Formats: sequence, structure tokens, C-alpha cells
Amino acid sequence: MPEQELCPECIEAEEKSALDLVRLLEKLADVKRQYYPRTKELSPNEIRFLCLSLCSYSIGQIAYFFKNHKIPKHEDLLAEPDLKKMSNNVNAEMSKRISLYLKKLLDLFDDERRPSWPEIIRRLKELGYTKKSQLPLNNEKKDDNNKVSLLIEGNITLEEVAEIFRKNGKPDIKIRRII
Repeated sequence: MPEQELCPECIEAEEKSALDLVRLLEKLADVKRQYYPRTKELSPNEIRFLCLSLCSYSIGQIAYFFKNHKIPKHEDLLAEPDLKKMSNNVNAEMSKRISLYLKKLLDLFDDERRPSWPEIIRRLKELGYTKKSQLPLNNEKKDDNNKVSLLIEGNITLEEVAEIFRKNGKPDIKIRRII
């Protein structure tokens, strides 16, 4: 799934969780094919359920979203007469499937309870699904002298900074000063 095809829910999930959703969705589609060999990818509803769950929306909010195509406000949930039934349906259909794929990906037993969504995010990051940060290296960020100013906080060596630039397509970058 190319990045430009991410739905708004996926983009929000990617921003909130800092996970690489493109890679994650591709891997979950591979896992799904293990259970359903004729399937090519996750369904749009499976993707939306996953992304909304990664954003920490409740089952009720997700069920409302599936029916009304918008994230509900608290008043919307209170006014929805079929919320419990809708939530049960979404939980039975989507949560069961996505949980199955995630358990396989996270190397959990089928009878094991699915971890909480924050725990899933943590484990996915441990497995390397963290989104790579995009460095401000395009011409828009350069000043008149063709320089880039970059503030990096944390314990990082000059060699590690240079490697980050090389990996992001700037192998000829010269670092003149570290403050």
C-alpha cells in the first residue's frame, strides 16, 4: 500500500502512535493471507478498525464511525440508540480478525488475550515498526548560504548524525560545528 493511499484515519494513527503504518499494514496483510490464502490485503474496514484502535478510540466510537462516517462527540454517543448493538457487532467482526492477525505478528498464542492498544504499540515499536522521522533536508529549509540548522537533543555522536544524513539521501553533507 503506497503511502499516498493512507486514509485520514491511518494518517492520524501514524501520527499518534509513531508507527510505520504502511509497513505494518503490509505485514498484517501477509499474516491474513496465512489464514485466508485467497485474500490479497486487509479490507478497508479492517484497516479503519486497526487505525482507529491505534488512535485509542473506544469500540463505541469506532462503531459509531462505521455507521456515520465521522468520529463522534460524547453527545453523539449518548444519542445513538443502537450503540451497544453496533459496538457488539464491530467487536465480534473486526476485533476478532484484527486480534488474530496481531497475535500472530506479536508471536502470541491464539488463546492468549490480546494486549491493550498501548501495549500493542509498544511491542510493535520493539519489533521495528517505528516510523522513520523525516529530516528537514529539502531546499525550503535552507537559508541563503545553503546551510541547514538542525537541533538534535540527546546523546548522539557526530558519526551517528552523519549516518542519519547519509540514510536520508544527503551523503555529501558536511558538519562544520557542533554547539
